[in-house]
Amino acid sequence: MPGDGGLTEGSVNHRQYHLPYQPAADLKEVVVSSSLDAHPDLPPSTARIYRLLSLVFPDDIDAGLTAAVCRLPAGQAAEVLQQLSSVGLLENLGRQRGRDTVYRFHHRTRQHARSLAAAEEPSGTETEVTCRSLDWYLLTTTACERLVTPAHPVLDRDISAPDILAALLPDETTALAWLQAQHANLMAAVRIAHRVGLYATTWQLVHAMWPWFHRVHDYNAWFEAHELGFDAAWRCGHRLAQRILLNTWGVGLRSDRQLERALEVFEQVHHLAVADDDQRTASQALHEIGNVHLDAGRFAEAERLLQQARVMRAALGYERGVALTDICLGRVAFASQDFARATDIFRTAFGALVAEHWFNAARALAWLGASRAQCGDFAEAERCLRHASKEFATHGSDRWTARSTEMFGDALTLQGRTGLARDHYLRALTLYKPISPHDAARVRTSLETVSSDEEGQ
Repeated sequence: MPGDGGLTEGSVNHRQYHLPYQPAADLKEVVVSSSLDAHPDLPPSTARIYRLLSLVFPDDIDAGLTAAVCRLPAGQAAEVLQQLSSVGLLENLGRQRGRDTVYRFHHRTRQHARSLAAAEEPSGTETEVTCRSLDWYLLTTTACERLVTPAHPVLDRDISAPDILAALLPDETTALAWLQAQHANLMAAVRIAHRVGLYATTWQLVHAMWPWFHRVHDYNAWFEAHELGFDAAWRCGHRLAQRILLNTWGVGLRSDRQLERALEVFEQVHHLAVADDDQRTASQALHEIGNVHLDAGRFAEAERLLQQARVMRAALGYERGVALTDICLGRVAFASQDFARATDIFRTAFGALVAEHWFNAARALAWLGASRAQCGDFAEAERCLRHASKEFATHGSDRWTARSTEMFGDALTLQGRTGLARDHYLRALTLYKPISPHDAARVRTSLETVSSDEEGQ
């Protein structure tokens, strides 16, 4: 692949990169042995596909990956997979949300197919299969990125096989479902690309996975991928990729409440951006540094840095960036209990973002609802929070569904409707538990407060 180096047949060792095997209870050894007997009767083209698929690094396979690896139309790839499944050489796992029907090898059939590939395929086949698999994952993940986060910076995509087609993903919901279904395979792709020296592919995969990291908040995957991706971008000498990946790495650290580490990362981003005269990234770094101070409760420093970022973004004509910084400035006003000012800021930010993308507009709307509740305008507060929460739930953002539900609970608490408030806090807590211990702890405190209030009534 262009921009990469070091991949040779001997360097591709998939064993440590396969996903953990989950044995299928209904595939007994005797059944597998019988299935292997069907191999000699396969048409030669189908037999070769069987061999090639044993060389891919994921442990599950679908028509899109098969088409890419074996140079087939997607429809024909689906037919061949069904044929291999019908004779017991692949196990049909059924359809997954966001994917076609998914198949996998039993460990004995994979060993059988790999031994045939070693004996019958020409030298270099495993390398080619790896490259084509990685290209397909990179192309499809990039298609998801463009659908889900259209404002994410567009960077290089080095594809070695121009005949490969990305999976067809018609909308944002399908794209997010594909990312969620494939996330373990994508992490395997990042690891193996870095391991064999395909560094451009490594950082480009991590960059393209941004919408999944941003939506799901799997911090273990977020940090591992960014460590490998940043190292790969550094090895490629791609300064812009280094800055962007450092920034999204810092966003994860901040979301995980590793605030001092996040501050170090964003300051490094700012240093690199200033050195390269990259004003847009420098303004982004100031925005993020201000956010860290905001999360740490250092409101005066947060306001100073956020105002600097806002001025820079306005000078660049970056209206979306101005609105995003305004959300943060509104949060400073909210935290300082200047709810009237917060209302004005959030309302302006919502107006600027509503035509841009539902996610950021809904964030502004949720904060507007929280501000209106503090001002005593509960009717508008509930309208805003109900609409924002519906948007987050519809699009699968558990973190912000939880946050807006918690805000609704706060609004109900202010009205003395403690029973309904408790219900909202419990729903928020259920969503927070697997993704944010810090947020879950805050909601538990709110639950204790409303429970005490109910006991005192």
